[in-house]
Amino acid sequence: MVVLLLVSLDWLTGVMGNALLARVPAVESLQSSMCQSILHQQADVIVLGSSRARHHYSTRMIADSLGMTCYNAGIDGHDMLYAYVVFRSMVERHCPRVVILDVCNNQVNGRWKQNSLSDYKCLYGKNRWATQMVDEQEDLLLTVKMQSNMYRLNGVWAWLASSFFRRHDANNGYVPLEGIVGHPKDVVFEGFSADEQEVNCVKEMADICRAKGIVFYMAITPSYEIDEGLSRWFNGFLENHDVKGCDYTLDGRFRHHRELFKDQGHLNRQGAEKYTSVIVSQIAPLLQ
Repeated sequence: MVVLLLVSLDWLTGVMGNALLARVPAVESLQSSMCQSILHQQADVIVLGSSRARHHYSTRMIADSLGMTCYNAGIDGHDMLYAYVVFRSMVERHCPRVVILDVCNNQVNGRWKQNSLSDYKCLYGKNRWATQMVDEQEDLLLTVKMQSNMYRLNGVWAWLASSFFRRHDANNGYVPLEGIVGHPKDVVFEGFSADEQEVNCVKEMADICRAKGIVFYMAITPSYEIDEGLSRWFNGFLENHDVKGCDYTLDGRFRHHRELFKDQGHLNRQGAEKYTSVIVSQIAPLLQ
């Protein structure tokens, strides 16, 4: 009797949870952005990356300048494994013309790997790329646990419920930042080491784009956070894999213009709009 009750409760949890996940509205929250990117959105131009992608690429400016639809799938604190799951999911629904991949050190060195795996576990069994990534990265015991809807959906109910009461996302994933940094100083990172699995995800995205005729553009955005090891890896990757892109970390159009920065690592709205215009000017010729 107890077993039957637990099975029934688990089934009901799955029905309710899956129904809500399938209907999560597009609002300004990280979890909603994850669901929208992996389950629903499609666009001609896709922006991938972490918080710098989310806050630095104006979807309206890109759409207006290129005459295409654009969705910003950037999400704070998530790595290349997450970007890969979003990429494969979105390309499966609609073949884009442009994919922009914003790059920072923690996306590539593996430090954010667990963030991504933890967040899209709720989509296990609902999206094949998220399911595949969890199966590849986690042990057999967790895979068995994921067969339980109560385990898989544990922790999602609060944000699922709140999503239906939040402000609508009017910018297709882009979230501009307001404010100006006080007295920024360079923050220098050392000891960068690329994680093999993270790099393989980037390689596969580049290869798929090349095979499908999709423009693949990689960028490191302007920042007071300087990582020479990342820059060396980035420039080597562009050269070795024949990928278009640019490291804008020390770009003079932004360097020492604190009015363009929200903090040491992020541009504010004004800076993001200026940066987006630079990106559009680089991508437009690649579409001709």
